Amino acid sequence: MLCFDFWTEKRASLGEDALPTLEVADDGTVLLVVYDGLGGAGSTLYDVGQASFSGAYLASRCAKAVTEAFYRLWDAQTEESFAEGLEVALKYALDAYRQELNAPISRLKSKLLKTLPTTIAGILIEPKQETIQTTTFWAGDSRGYFLQLEGLKQISTDDLHGSPDAFENLRLDATLTNCVHAEGNFHINTLFHSIDEPIICLVATDGCFGYVQTPMHFEYILLQTLMESHYDMEDWAEKLKDRLLALTGDDMSLALWAWGFDSLEAIKSYFIPRLEILTTEFITVWETLSDDIEKENLWKKYSVD
Repeated sequence: MLCFDFWTEKRASLGEDALPTLEVADDGTVLLVVYDGLGGAGSTLYDVGQASFSGAYLASRCAKAVTEAFYRLWDAQTEESFAEGLEVALKYALDAYRQELNAPISRLKSKLLKTLPTTIAGILIEPKQETIQTTTFWAGDSRGYFLQLEGLKQISTDDLHGSPDAFENLRLDATLTNCVHAEGNFHINTLFHSIDEPIICLVATDGCFGYVQTPMHFEYILLQTLMESHYDMEDWAEKLKDRLLALTGDDMSLALWAWGFDSLEAIKSYFIPRLEILTTEFITVWETLSDDIEKENLWKKYSVD
């Protein structure tokens, strides 16, 4: 399988990202998911056994356990979509976990404070003869992406006040309008796609993309480390993780799966033209710009292309 995931903690044993999900079923269905517990909103500590953990830490782990259990039980033939069923399962499980922890529901009016808050972003990939059907689902600002010959496209839309795009939010750091939490008044966003050309699907928490210069540079790092990798997907994973670790100030988790390729070398060959365009028309040009308006225009060209 041409896939990988990785996970790192800023503080050992206290990381608020749960381990990512990368599961492949016998029928070829693939599930990629990441979970990022929200430390500010979920800073309350709870005693679990002999240790204390933040609500953010516990929420991301709970969301992972629920998502993976639901995936294994989910029947694709039912009328209920995966995301619809998952939303119900998360609401039920987090409320039950809140009661187990004796955590009261927050009565504060501030939308910044939640009980057991976490983001979630995932892609369910179902093979259908010569195509794949994808369900991208999310709540919060962790992201789902497609990497194709035309470039890296963010498929999810960040749940943020003011609806800034990915470039704007690197400067604004807007607050969330939606995330998974034990109060239950959240929703799972969903988008469906049918794809018949080679593609790389990936999901990532904000520690992966939130510290790069621009979204263009995130794609550049993905492709550059791909071209530098040798032998297998694990080498790409290590090179990508090391490159992002040099930039980030947060926990990181990422899961990636490639369809339409038979080897790492085939993926590299396919994306050589895209890396050349990205380098020449965007990355090199960016380094020459000092005017904010010119940078904004270059970003607009990139996001449209």
